[in-house]
Amino acid sequence: MKVTKKTHNFDENLLILNNAELEDFDYIFKLKSAQNNTYWSGYKSPPSRNILESWFVEKILKRKAQLGGLFIAYLKTINSGNSIRVGLVNIYSRESNQLACEFGYEVDSRFVGNRIGSRMIPLIIDKAFELGYEDVYCWVREDNIISKKIVLKNNFQQTGILNRKYIENLNKIIHMIEFRLLNR
Repeated sequence: MKVTKKTHNFDENLLILNNAELEDFDYIFKLKSAQNNTYWSGYKSPPSRNILESWFVEKILKRKAQLGGLFIAYLKTINSGNSIRVGLVNIYSRESNQLACEFGYEVDSRFVGNRIGSRMIPLIIDKAFELGYEDVYCWVREDNIISKKIVLKNNFQQTGILNRKYIENLNKIIHMIEFRLLNR
């Protein structure tokens, strides 16, 4: 088994979530265009820059009018105080219950394997309650073993609800599994 050396010691750094701002768009576009993130989103190719930018600007403008929003995950180096973007979080109200939210997260492909996703989930939960939500849900692709392990480790439980979704890059229908936070 080949062991790869990690180039960063992220355990000594502080992970924080900040509101995404308009000047973050280029980073978001690069993040969503990375092969790893394109694969997990289920598309054959990266997003259209114009379509993604319209979605992004709309999310930023609506943030003040409603709960939720886009957040950039940053690692802040304790020694130097410098910070680097390592991912994206999207928290949004459930259509069926405005006091409940769902979230999605993406880890920058340059930092996969450094426990960023595991460290994001508690921050996402805290942010959801800070925003006034009373219940937190997420959907995970049935073939995303790592994300399933991460949410289960953070006190989420499968609700038993499955949503069938066509995954373009695999040319098949797969299940999205709903998870609900049991308690804070």
